[in-house]
Amino acid sequence: MKKIIELKNFNIGFYENTFYTISGSNNSGKTTLIRTLKHINNFSQAVIPFELRVSKNTILEELTYQNNDQEFINYLLKGLKIKSISKESINNLSKKEIILVQITLALSKRPKVLLLDSIGNYLKYEELKSIFKFLRDYQSKYALTVVTTTIHLEESLLTDYLYIIDDGMIILEGEPLEVLQKDNIINKAGLEVPFMIDLSVKLKDYDLISNIELDQDRMVDILWK
Repeated sequence: MKKIIELKNFNIGFYENTFYTISGSNNSGKTTLIRTLKHINNFSQAVIPFELRVSKNTILEELTYQNNDQEFINYLLKGLKIKSISKESINNLSKKEIILVQITLALSKRPKVLLLDSIGNYLKYEELKSIFKFLRDYQSKYALTVVTTTIHLEESLLTDYLYIIDDGMIILEGEPLEVLQKDNIINKAGLEVPFMIDLSVKLKDYDLISNIELDQDRMVDILWK
């Protein structure tokens, strides 16, 4: 697999067609890193919430202005579930809708890398899952590296690889489920381990379960056996 972005002074790299999470507490350097990644890679598009620059009035007009492939535009509008508002004025959209428009416009430029800065702060978890599911589909069709930042570590379970940063340095990295079991380091960095993983780690310490369980009902069934 080809490495598409590398920051040697930060000791961080991203491979093509892979989904990454960068997590850290507030003021840990996440947004600065996103802006840096955008600056060093000409094939990246960054979505920083509400930084929206458009020249047309509606979503459809702006998309058509940027990309005249109607089939591709319809794929984006349908996949991100904003076809019903595509002819509305961008000025009248909600915060959630603006973020969806930002992602749509970014993807319309066919980037190799999509950078998402803490969009989960403005969306419900199920809404974020729906967006990430579509981005997985997009990856399978067009190839795309996705890098998302968040303070909410449960979001990393929807991705392939997790970096945790603190004071501008990487303190943990690896597959999300493995990284999230290192609760002591994570807590010292000012982050919270997702409840089910935290509970699973504690129950494993007492030999009450053998594996990390993410499903609460399944956990109850195991404990009652």
